Amino acid sequence: SYKEFVSRELGWRYSALFSLLVAFLASVFLAASITAASGRIIADLEKTLPDFTAELKDGTFTLTGVSQPLVLPIPESEGTLIIDSTDSVTNLDAVKTGILLNSTKILIKDDGRTPAVRETAWKDEKIREGTYTKAFVLEKARKIRPFLAPIGIVGGTAALWLLIFAVSVVFAVAWAAVGFLSARIAKMKLTFAQVLAVAFHALTTPILLMLIFGIAGLRIPFLPTIVFLVYFVGALKSIQKDMNPPAPQTPSGGAGA
Repeated sequence: SYKEFVSRELGWRYSALFSLLVAFLASVFLAASITAASGRIIADLEKTLPDFTAELKDGTFTLTGVSQPLVLPIPESEGTLIIDSTDSVTNLDAVKTGILLNSTKILIKDDGRTPAVRETAWKDEKIREGTYTKAFVLEKARKIRPFLAPIGIVGGTAALWLLIFAVSVVFAVAWAAVGFLSARIAKMKLTFAQVLAVAFHALTTPILLMLIFGIAGLRIPFLPTIVFLVYFVGALKSIQKDMNPPAPQTPSGGAGA
């Protein structure tokens, strides 16, 4: 019962473990999505990437085997990759988002960032010099792909757990303050820690709803908050009822002769 739950003040422990579970489930879904997307990227590269030989030596990039500039769509995005070691193209004015590889420099453009265009020299990049081909690139991509899922699950679980638990603490503390004041007005003998435990417990369904909405790509504003308030208020009323049971009715009338 809620009364037993708050008597042990298990709120923050419950929230920490529940947040960890939700973070793990979300990370599993995220890792599966990353693995599927990487498979599509590799398949797209096999179809769109021409046979080439690229060489990086002494900070200079050269590309042979294909006509240049080579313009390719960046898989899973709206960006454009332009490869031109002849330096006939020197800027990204023609695209909104993209990457330009010249003989001595790399330009990256993203209108959502400031500055929109960033420039670095090949010699400053931590890329091992050598010769690269289409087969080499695809082989490396296939070798890396199996590690994406476990990395995504471990890293995603840690990051999402911290985020979910931190947001839960802030949300629960704020509403627990309101609930504690209301409980005092109603003359309920509850400590702030006990009301906070109820708030943490009431977050269970809203967090699950947000997880389901995120996976399904749905958005219903304020529904998780409404569900939380229904649970929170209902739990406090249930505790009040348990702590203040109705007085037993005494039988009326005297004993018969």
